[in-house]
Amino acid sequence: MTVAYDPDKTPITNTLKPGALAISKTLVSSNPAHVDKEFTFTLTLTDKDGKALNGDFTLNDTETMTVRDGEATIALKGGESVVISGLPASAQYSVTETAEAGFTTECDGESGVIESTKT
Repeated sequence: MTVAYDPDKTPITNTLKPGALAISKTLVSSNPAHVDKEFTFTLTLTDKDGKALNGDFTLNDTETMTVRDGEATIALKGGESVVISGLPASAQYSVTETAEAGFTTECDGESGVIESTKT
């Protein structure tokens, strides 16, 4: 079978698959009272042109996270993590943790670009 391409009759659409972002909290403490302490993270999302994103995205495959004016807040305890999926490929992100008295914050990968999910 031969398929001929005719630009006037055969539309071709390339679509990037959405991407995902994982955020995790590691807590190093010997104080048992810190086990249930929640830490707050602010996620900032913009499109590839720097415009603030808005919308609902999937959180851990079961919940919905709403981003308004490019921002969302996430609370995590030590050892917890979240995966936010359905994010537009090429979106830019930054994650900041709210400072907590008595704790030192170290970050890795706190900003970057969302890549298209590979299947």
